[in-house]
Amino acid sequence: PKPFFFLLLAIWLHKGCSLQCPPLPKLWTHNVTGNLAKVYNAYAESKCELDADNWFKLYPDEHQIIARDIFEAIGAKSTDYIFDWGSGCGTKLRYLETHIGGSGFGIDISSRGVRWSQRRSTRSTFCLADGTNLTWLPTDHFHHVISFGALSLLYSSRASYGE
Repeated sequence: PKPFFFLLLAIWLHKGCSLQCPPLPKLWTHNVTGNLAKVYNAYAESKCELDADNWFKLYPDEHQIIARDIFEAIGAKSTDYIFDWGSGCGTKLRYLETHIGGSGFGIDISSRGVRWSQRRSTRSTFCLADGTNLTWLPTDHFHHVISFGALSLLYSSRASYGE
């Protein structure tokens, strides 16, 4: 029994439990990020309560279906620790917690979405963070990385500088 306990403790310590949020950004890296943060804070204010995430064109049950399909596609297990880039209102990681038993670490630029997610999560962590700078994250820490719709918001350096 002891070796099994220590194995579980080692997995618990390595996969997620020691990971902290970065310091809050004083300024976003680019104006584009700051502008998007304002937009998604407004979405979060009206959509998180509906479990509709930060999407205004999808119904709440569609978010559950999307989360199910994502986790089925990657073969998520209860022992997995998953990184959600652009976690919005935390719908995907809460699905992971409730239906699969896993946990995760989500980042978003919406402070309202992050607060909403943290209050409703049982095992996952959510952080306000600039997804264009992940140097504070350790490498080889997550079993999977997911992102639904957020990657399309990445800007090119040319567009962000008004060229």
